[in-house]
Amino acid sequence: MPSQSTRRTGAARSANRSGAATRERILDAAERLFSEHGIDGVSMRAIAAEAEATLALANYHFGTKESLYRAVFERRIAPVSAERRAALAAVMRRDRPAPTIREVLDALARPWVEMRGRPGGLAYTRLIAREAGDPAEGRRGIVADLLDPIAREFIAAMRSVLPGTPARRVHWAYHFFIGALLLILTNPDRFVRLSGSVCDIDSDQAVIEEIVTFFCQALAPPGGEAGATSRRQRGRIARTPDSPRKSPRRISG
Repeated sequence: MPSQSTRRTGAARSANRSGAATRERILDAAERLFSEHGIDGVSMRAIAAEAEATLALANYHFGTKESLYRAVFERRIAPVSAERRAALAAVMRRDRPAPTIREVLDALARPWVEMRGRPGGLAYTRLIAREAGDPAEGRRGIVADLLDPIAREFIAAMRSVLPGTPARRVHWAYHFFIGALLLILTNPDRFVRLSGSVCDIDSDQAVIEEIVTFFCQALAPPGGEAGATSRRQRGRIARTPDSPRKSPRRISG
């Protein structure tokens, strides 16, 4: 017969599992509702009801609606950013053949595109688009704290593999790339409505190939696709700081 101590330990583990499951349900519900209505259009009570939890439990796990909103982003951003960083590191540490802009843009797009096939992936992508386009995003700091750091890493990598391209053009290209990707992923129905059966929007590989190829061609110097640089060139570009500029309104990813 189990001892009293063993029974207490088992009960505690069961309670922890139950608490973790409740927390995940609340995060899932919040992600869906925030993506549809934005942070100002949803109450904690509505989120708790959607998660089939009590308001007291929602408050217990997250405290405030703002804390819950940030937790939704943190849950998704960490694994996606890890995938992006791993793919980028594998490209940039290689010397021969030299890294190309095609590989850098593939590493930037692929984890995000492939996420749409996972549970909640589309809702999260729409939530990113909402937050990035919200004039109040600077006050919350989610984009600056969670998305801008990896954005800077990819911009640095783009500059590194495009040593002859002005920094200004690289920054424009990054923002155009993220903006186009967001539009394609958040509203595929409109894409299909306008293109009919011409484009394979359901294929992750097709989406990645089309957007990466388009931007490689846009960034290409006369006579070839943008791309290969030596390790010495990459190091020189990486050590060149951008000139200070007034910060434009951001669309980060």
